[in-house]
Amino acid sequence: MSELDGLWKVERVKGLLPPLLGVRKRIDGARGETTVGRFPGVSFDVEGRQLRYRAPLLGLVDVLEPEPGGFRGSARFLGREYAQFRLRPLGLRAAGRARETGMETSETDEATDEPEDRTEPEHEPDEPDPSPWAKTSSGDI
Repeated sequence: MSELDGLWKVERVKGLLPPLLGVRKRIDGARGETTVGRFPGVSFDVEGRQLRYRAPLLGLVDVLEPEPGGFRGSARFLGREYAQFRLRPLGLRAAGRARETGMETSETDEATDEPEDRTEPEHEPDEPDPSPWAKTSSGDI
């Protein structure tokens, strides 16, 4: 199993890429595809940490480097960088590989891509609410 195997969320960092809402990369061994929502994907071959796109996108290559929480990517056309992005694990295999290689997982739920619920009570249940909007003992605000 490759360190890249699994389902990855793509996040734009900078450069000539539009917002990448709904963009995913699914990697399985030496092959993968980039998808947007439910549309058909664009195929690529995996060579080490390089994703080399097939026709009709020949010449496009994503070069990946590990970073905490996933990978940092450099999108290149004919060897020249035009954008940067991040890959964050979504699928269980990608998240497992990220943990095995010492990378932290992202702060999203791997199955639903929803933020984790990290809310904590603002005060202890037996203590009065310290909020400035809390009612005073006389009922005034």
